[in-house]
Amino acid sequence: MKVSFVGRTRELSLLAHELEAGHNIVLTGAFGSGRTTLVKALSAHVANPFLFWHEQDTRRTMRAAIAREHDAHGATGEPPVVVLDDAVHVSAPRRRFMRELLRGARCQIIVVVERSMSSDQLAHLRAILGAARLVQLRPLSTSTTVRYFSSAVKELGLAWSADDIRETARSTHGHPLTMRMTLEAAVAKSLGRRRGDGTPPWRTSSSEEETRERRWSPPSTVWPIARLMTPAESSSAGICLEVAMTTLCPACWRVVPNDAHRCNHCGAALSSLHQRDLRDKLLGALTHPDRDTVIRAAVALAARHDPDASHAIETAMARFPHEPHVLGGLLTALMFVGDEEARRIAQDALGHRSFIVRRAAAQMLQQMNRCQEAAGDRREH
Repeated sequence: MKVSFVGRTRELSLLAHELEAGHNIVLTGAFGSGRTTLVKALSAHVANPFLFWHEQDTRRTMRAAIAREHDAHGATGEPPVVVLDDAVHVSAPRRRFMRELLRGARCQIIVVVERSMSSDQLAHLRAILGAARLVQLRPLSTSTTVRYFSSAVKELGLAWSADDIRETARSTHGHPLTMRMTLEAAVAKSLGRRRGDGTPPWRTSSSEEETRERRWSPPSTVWPIARLMTPAESSSAGICLEVAMTTLCPACWRVVPNDAHRCNHCGAALSSLHQRDLRDKLLGALTHPDRDTVIRAAVALAARHDPDASHAIETAMARFPHEPHVLGGLLTALMFVGDEEARRIAQDALGHRSFIVRRAAAQMLQQMNRCQEAAGDRREH
């Protein structure tokens, strides 16, 4: 979903002026306040080439990229701007490399830091960057937020009234990430509404049912190649569909023969493992080697409001520290638990280096806050 960038004109002008004056910049603000979006918008407003320095980039890679920019723009061109994005802390090797870059005046540096960075670390960082200018992002004003939603509603074709826009703008408190998440939820809700003829999108109308063939295939947006047949069709065509099934031991998750009664790897009795109750099976599935199975087990366990769900899911998250999509799925499962332990896990995940994980944690906390507010309103009534 792409919505026009609005607001931050004062901050944009300030950053452009500081770069033009040859200053380095430290940009700080709350998570989701739009710091990276602002830097990307800045790159389109100034002549300097921008190089984003990610954690996986080595110093050799950055030296080569800066040298290429100097060769491309010549000695008279604007110096490249190196952007260190989303820095929870700046390690000693990075500090040394920043000093190296600044000694030769080969580039300018913008460091995007978390608001949680201590004042001592922030002062040290600014000193390394030569008394860098500190720019702090604050929530957007109400008028800017209303303008954002008005523009987005028009672009996305949402049927919102002026009162809806004002109320939504007020509820988001000018927080850009919350604003975007609110729009995404509204778009998803609008896609699930009824079609123009009053028929839900997952059901065909009666006239269509009378005229369509018995053959059915799924929507092309879901399965672009798949072609399914009804059981009656496969029977009439004389087609026998056989599925090759692989059996895994629920104790060690290694392949065993389909008719085995005991695992030939760990010696576990398969019949007793299969007779466990659903809770024990779900807890065991959190150790499954397949990532999707782990996420499904976590969602099912959380939906049961199991008292040990938060601890079990946190243990599963420790298995995938460098797989943000798995961590995001497990955080989404924690949202169904909704206890204080789940809230603590989500707050810890806000400091993760992956945006996918941080976004899932922010969405989880937002949903938990909404549920708490709704519960409070019900108690008052």
